Amino acid sequence: MKFGKEANKLKISLDVTGAQVFKNEEEIKQKILALTPEEARELGIKHRSTLKRMKDKIMKDGKINLDTKEVKKL
Repeated sequence: MKFGKEANKLKISLDVTGAQVFKNEEEIKQKILALTPEEARELGIKHRSTLKRMKDKIMKDGKINLDTKEVKKL
């Protein structure tokens, strides 16, 4: 890689001021398993079938995708 005169003009900034958030996956899974359909609806999960799918996935695989919009609502 070659750098010429323009290399001095490059500005690189790193966002190191933001806090890192560590998610406790086990805690989230237990919270989902304990939710009633009414509680889930209050948190923004519109359909009971969505909650059931989430619970079934946890029970079957022991895993949950923490990046889905439904999980983020919880």
